[in-house]
Amino acid sequence: MAKENVRKLRVAAVQMESKNGLIKANLDHAVPFIDEAAGKGAELIVLPEFMPTGYIFTTAIWDAGEPSKGMTVTWLKEHSKRLGVYLGTSFLEADGEDFFNTFVLTTPEGKEAGRVRKQTPAAFEAYFTKGDSGSHVIETDFGKVGVGICYENMLSYMPYLMYSQSVDIILMPHSAPSPMKSIFTPQKAVDAFNQNLKELAVSYAKQLGIPAVMINKSGRW
Repeated sequence: MAKENVRKLRVAAVQMESKNGLIKANLDHAVPFIDEAAGKGAELIVLPEFMPTGYIFTTAIWDAGEPSKGMTVTWLKEHSKRLGVYLGTSFLEADGEDFFNTFVLTTPEGKEAGRVRKQTPAAFEAYFTKGDSGSHVIETDFGKVGVGICYENMLSYMPYLMYSQSVDIILMPHSAPSPMKSIFTPQKAVDAFNQNLKELAVSYAKQLGIPAVMINKSGRW
């Protein structure tokens, strides 16, 4: 790439705790983090998978379902415009009788740049949310943004999809709990999982030759 075509973009990956089902409280909790990030010059701020929803896979999660243009999308638009940044997270989208894990990215003008639904829910997630094999690319003023939501980043189709679409940056929002040591899960397996998770974004960056931004939730599960 010619030097004159290279653009610098400051990105913030927010790692934060979310309470299960408390959408407004989680959105309010996120405000100081995005304010701090914008204050440090971030132009793109990405929050974890299911930041407003929480991560509990019982039927109670459906109570946190939102319409396509609900509270979370409104919050994203308002704060991206207020701060003059791109802002993104995923939420539980209710669409008729179906529920989707939907990532939305909004622009500095307070508009929706695009959205991506998780294509492959992991294991038990598939009982509570439906996968959608739609586009995983969002067009922005600074280039093509690829989005891989948690588990699907570990599947072979995702790096190929990002490569075939010539994305300029990939965002990898996660809500991936670290397994606890038990008689079924020895410490060696716990360590291997955590190490693989840490190396995932690095692997994508090396394979594709683009920036890869990984975001994960923190706190108790």
